[in-house]
Amino acid sequence: KADDQDDHAVIDEIKARLDMVAYALKAFPGTPREENKGEIRIMGNGGLFINPEKFMWHHFNNGQGGDPIDFVGYIMYNTNWNRTDKKMFKEALKEAARETGIELPIKQRSKPAKRTHKNTNQFGEQPFKPDVAYAANTFADKYRDTISYDESSDTWRRWTGSYWKTEKADSPELIEAAVMALRTETMKINAFSTAKDLLKYARYPLMRDFKTCLELINFKNGTLDTVSNRLHDHDRTDGLTYVLPFDYSPGDYPTIVTTLSEIIPDPVGIAAFMSHIGLALLGDLKFHKSIVLYGPKRTGKSTLLDLALLATGAETSNYADKWLFSGDTDGMWARMKWRDKRLVGLDELPQDTFKGEGEDTFKRMAAHGGVSMRYMRQEQTTDNRWAPKIIMTTNDAPRYSDRSGAVTERLIIIRAPNVRTDSQQDRDRADKLKAEIPQFAAACIAFAKITQQRGIYPESATMRRLRDEIEQQGDSVKLWLYENCIFDPTATTPISTLYGQPDSRFPITSYLEWCHENGQSAMSKPKLSQALTDRYPNLRPTQCRKPSTNIPGETGSKNTRCIEGLRLRTDSDPENS
Repeated sequence: KADDQDDHAVIDEIKARLDMVAYALKAFPGTPREENKGEIRIMGNGGLFINPEKFMWHHFNNGQGGDPIDFVGYIMYNTNWNRTDKKMFKEALKEAARETGIELPIKQRSKPAKRTHKNTNQFGEQPFKPDVAYAANTFADKYRDTISYDESSDTWRRWTGSYWKTEKADSPELIEAAVMALRTETMKINAFSTAKDLLKYARYPLMRDFKTCLELINFKNGTLDTVSNRLHDHDRTDGLTYVLPFDYSPGDYPTIVTTLSEIIPDPVGIAAFMSHIGLALLGDLKFHKSIVLYGPKRTGKSTLLDLALLATGAETSNYADKWLFSGDTDGMWARMKWRDKRLVGLDELPQDTFKGEGEDTFKRMAAHGGVSMRYMRQEQTTDNRWAPKIIMTTNDAPRYSDRSGAVTERLIIIRAPNVRTDSQQDRDRADKLKAEIPQFAAACIAFAKITQQRGIYPESATMRRLRDEIEQQGDSVKLWLYENCIFDPTATTPISTLYGQPDSRFPITSYLEWCHENGQSAMSKPKLSQALTDRYPNLRPTQCRKPSTNIPGETGSKNTRCIEGLRLRTDSDPENS
């Protein structure tokens, strides 16, 4: 601290003249920066902000901050900086004075000055002494082609010869390389933290962009360019962060063909299944669809789920759980765990998964939109777009309200109806399927490219009918309408009749009565009117003075809210009309 008024004046002058931005860039060579409203952020340092006009700085992550002298101290001592420590403050002040070219007042000493260190030169200067930042540059120069830092995911990556493998900052390979760089500069390694500090400095010169290239698929025997349909050698400049554990090898896959036809009788359903896997391999984000394999137990649905996982490089039975679509903390952790996969499988999907908040979460995930994700005890990630394709199996038809129709639009439902007995079970089927995965994956990619050209998933009339039936079962309005109403362009029916007021000409099939008998929650009368006209464009809300039905208490002179194009079913209507 300053001892008198003259000292205060010198310190104030140092604060005014010290260029904190230049000093930061000198301390972190090669670091990018950005400016916003007069405040300059030193990129990649976890939130280091400088305001030159106010002569202040602050660090977003650890709450450190202060004036220019504090800034020099923080750079010198990092989080150990303490301005109340006289020795630390004195050293920081000396460094700041040297940076600004200001001489500090010389205090009279009671003892004679110590002799100049024997290692100083004729000018009294000590020889250059490498520090951690200098060693970090040596590290970067040596490992530039084999080690990189991915800023988008805040991870290190190491080139394996076929792809950039994710490495933790404390992995043995990285720490050993850092230690060797420190020893090269003849620096003493006082603690494990010294090597970790070197890696922090080395992030910036080793930063590399790992944007996903959708035209490339990385196989064990090379990288497939899906545009030219040619295989080339693995290349680090492609920036691929995965490799599939099998070769690219187009050909026949007879065991898989037999398995698919036994489980899925509909050939169009097989085409949809294979297209979905191929689109997952291509990293497609344009098609907003998810596959549901629907059927009773022991029909082979899980076998197909394992087949899809194997074809996208995952292990069998490596399924996500029901929390994937949850809006709470468990859901955020689950999505973070599976976000880097090409395809995610859910086995035995609970019937009510798409009810409540699960419906909205699923819609955004199927559409490759943003969903909340975070690791345990960490901030929510900002890069929250969901990329993997989803395949689910279920024994029971899923139930959901889906008032907008968005869930139904995102589902491709494939029936697996054939139950297999014990004698029909093939215990070696998994190994036989695995042997044909290279050929099957190549075929899935071909199916996916056809789907991309057509702009629509394969879907048969049987599949569409099954999807509509499931949709109606999960929606009280649609199911009531399907069972109790007739679309009639000549009819005009009051909402009160449709909703709940009895009419002598019709059986008791109003919406309110139907919900009561079937244990469904009924919406209000205005919402029913809105739901009908929103979901069925051929229905039109109107008002009529002379209703076409006999409603007690209403006269022809009174306006009545009606729906054109719909009426209640009567005994004379055929059952299937």
